Amino acid sequence: MYIVGIDPGLLFTGVAVSFLENNEYKIVFTEEINSKKKKEISDRLLYIYNSIEIIIDKYQPKILCVEQSFVNINPSTSLKLNMVVGNILLLGAKKNIEVKIFSPNQIKKFITGSGFASKEKIKLFIQSLTNYKTNSSHINDAIALSILGK
Repeated sequence: MYIVGIDPGLLFTGVAVSFLENNEYKIVFTEEINSKKKKEISDRLLYIYNSIEIIIDKYQPKILCVEQSFVNINPSTSLKLNMVVGNILLLGAKKNIEVKIFSPNQIKKFITGSGFASKEKIKLFIQSLTNYKTNSSHINDAIALSILGK
């Protein structure tokens, strides 16, 4: 069964596809979608949507896991992040895929045992669990989401 994890962001969106078989996870695909070259927010949202749709069409996942956006000190940033999350939810509904939403603290607690773990701890745990190495915190979060979504 394929599970897609998505760490949403307007500039960088992390995507990971894991395959669960016999309680073992294999990371089969990762991508950091970079939409910063697009000037208008509508163009960025469309680019992210289309990029994720291509991945979903290729792997036909049963579950789509996304990190819940949080309210930031900067309301404009929070609003834009919510637009990205909304796009992902829309895509899941369009493709008739079960969508699971997890808070950042849920992800950290599941992966490391602490809801306040550092990005470095998440990275080390992901590497030890999957033998997959990346320096991208977006990819590591997406992998964590794909594992959490089982």
